[in-house]
Amino acid sequence: MNQNEEIRVLYVQPGKYPEEIKIPNTLETFQKYVCGSIESVRLDRDAYIICNDEGKLLPLPPNRLYGPTDFFAGPFLICGDGGEDLISLTDSQITKLQNMRKNITHP
Repeated sequence: MNQNEEIRVLYVQPGKYPEEIKIPNTLETFQKYVCGSIESVRLDRDAYIICNDEGKLLPLPPNRLYGPTDFFAGPFLICGDGGEDLISLTDSQITKLQNMRKNITHP
């Protein structure tokens, strides 16, 4: 993570639409937003979901469906994939990913 810059990400909270925010690109910031230790899950070839790796054990509230039978628990961030680093999402990624609202698991 390049700690000298802010990146543009989507912040996805349970029961809410994805929100575009800018955050410092630091481990501590990611941990704050996901309420604990982080895990990265590849969303597609250009993006990662950064979520709490113990979200279901804590238990954090259900957030979004993941595949046919799994789900993310608690808030998570969606970041761009810069190879070695997490990077800002592009305008087109944000537009596409904001449509995740149809997978809200509870109102």
